[in-house]
Amino acid sequence: MNDAPEMVYRSTNIDDVQFVSYKRTSKLSEEIYRIIDKWELLSKMPAIDDYVDIGKDMIQILRSMETDDDTFPMDIIEVIERIISHGHFY
Repeated sequence: MNDAPEMVYRSTNIDDVQFVSYKRTSKLSEEIYRIIDKWELLSKMPAIDDYVDIGKDMIQILRSMETDDDTFPMDIIEVIERIISHGHFY
């Protein structure tokens, strides 16, 4: 699961992530939420503390993306931050 940030990066299908069109953010969000579901499981395992670092890496990748979408990626960043703070989203 340590490759979660790389999975976010690769799911964009862009070699050098600079810009994500609003036309692609819905599909990208779906892919990222699948990763987040798996990543969230790490927060429930007491022996694994890496989930915070993984979450921060994902946030860094998401913040580096430019987009013309009004809510992406901030909506996803808020979910990741909530999981980091509380260990779960729901």
